[in-house]
Amino acid sequence: MRRDHACPAGQVHRLTLDSKILQRNLLGDPAKRVIDVYIPHGSDGRGLPLLVDLVGFTGGGPSHTNWKNFCENLPERLGRLLASGALPPVG
Repeated sequence: MRRDHACPAGQVHRLTLDSKILQRNLLGDPAKRVIDVYIPHGSDGRGLPLLVDLVGFTGGGPSHTNWKNFCENLPERLGRLLASGALPPVG
């Protein structure tokens, strides 16, 4: 749930990547990874700069886009920063 409804919400698309590079890796990590792609409000996603959110060891990428009860998640923060002008437009 967004905290600031005056701030337009972007879209999060959840994709699955099956990496051949990660198959049979030494740590035994799964080769299939869930990747969330955030598209800002009013954009179709083409020609946008890429922001890569790397999650630390033992973390999970979707944890940065899931709902958080006491703080903003990454899409909410990006939307707020774009709407306030603190982050330059990307579309």
